[in-house]
Amino acid sequence: MRHLYYLLKDREVVPVDESEWYFQSSDERRVAYTVLGDEMHISTVFIPLPVDEIMGVPLAFETMIFGGPYDKWDCRSCTFDDAEIVHETVCENLRKGLPPDGR
Repeated sequence: MRHLYYLLKDREVVPVDESEWYFQSSDERRVAYTVLGDEMHISTVFIPLPVDEIMGVPLAFETMIFGGPYDKWDCRSCTFDDAEIVHETVCENLRKGLPPDGR
């Protein structure tokens, strides 16, 4: 059964039913946030109502760039640990003058 509701607890994505679900605060959902230069903000957050999944696992984390030449670029991850890695990789690539995905 596919869950439509998730909570982030101790870095883990926990499926819950509608009666158990509540909207977690931004601080509870934030994985990482970085500002590069004057215009680029890179944000990685837990998405409590993910619409995409890979092989039944929700893509419950999103890294997105706001501002700069890659404004609205995004990437989804399944786990907190993967989301942290994506965030750091994106930031490192941008610092080196590369596109977010390094390609």
